[in-house]
Amino acid sequence: MTTATLAASAAATETFDKVTTTVNERQSSVSVDIDLSIYSQEAVNTVLYTYSGRFFVEQQKLTQEQSASQSQPTLRVILLCKEVKDQLSTDQANTLKYQLLQDILDQQVRLDLEKRFGHIRDLLVAEAFKPIHQ
Repeated sequence: MTTATLAASAAATETFDKVTTTVNERQSSVSVDIDLSIYSQEAVNTVLYTYSGRFFVEQQKLTQEQSASQSQPTLRVILLCKEVKDQLSTDQANTLKYQLLQDILDQQVRLDLEKRFGHIRDLLVAEAFKPIHQ
């Protein structure tokens, strides 16, 4: 990953309100705290499913005492490598964290657009498959 890409990723993550991440010493897992007032559980679950081939996925709803942002509902996501040989370097762990956050944001935008404009798509599909009258 280039320095410019890493810088852009780092800048993009500043928009993730109060996201906390940890990488354990062995770097076989990555932990990300997600603010559920910003992202829906549906968006998170959809993205985590795509990660389940390579990682064991654990979700924990944090209590206000456990959460860094004590006022917002928070979900802790832990991705644990399925294979011991898949230990993550610090750079790989950071890349994984940023990719996870980006994927959740992308999925949330898709869900928001679907809610807002899904009816238009349905109208276009209905028009496209209308029978031709002769």
